[in-house]
Amino acid sequence: APAPAVAQPRARLDQNLALPPETLARNKRNVLEFYDLAFNKGRPREAIERYAGATYIQHNPDVPDGKDGFIWYFEKLARDYPDREVLFHRVFAEGLYVIVHTQQQFPAWLGATQWASIDIFRLDADGKILEHWDTLQKVPRSSTNLNPMF
Repeated sequence: APAPAVAQPRARLDQNLALPPETLARNKRNVLEFYDLAFNKGRPREAIERYAGATYIQHNPDVPDGKDGFIWYFEKLARDYPDREVLFHRVFAEGLYVIVHTQQQFPAWLGATQWASIDIFRLDADGKILEHWDTLQKVPRSSTNLNPMF
């Protein structure tokens, strides 16, 4: 696996900037295009080259840190699960952060598994992705309530 990137200082909540609507729209578009290119289209190297900033900090403990770690992990994912797909249900932007609510689907030979995820991306002033956090939950076959996860 690739060597980890050097950790960068984290922004505090009170450092979140008020950005104009066109900048927030650009940031949302960049994150969705990055995610689609890396996950759905299986081109993580191109996604990093087009949409990542000077550094890429990864907080998912299953994915190596840094740009090379991201590329390694998602190239392997593309080879191992060519029929995977992510569906975007919601996207929010505030300051330099974009949050995406997704439904990840994996092929039938894996039991047609689905995952609900919330991904958080931190971007720089130019709309380039610098940092990523996520939380994943397998979609259960049944629920104690009638509310959908998506």
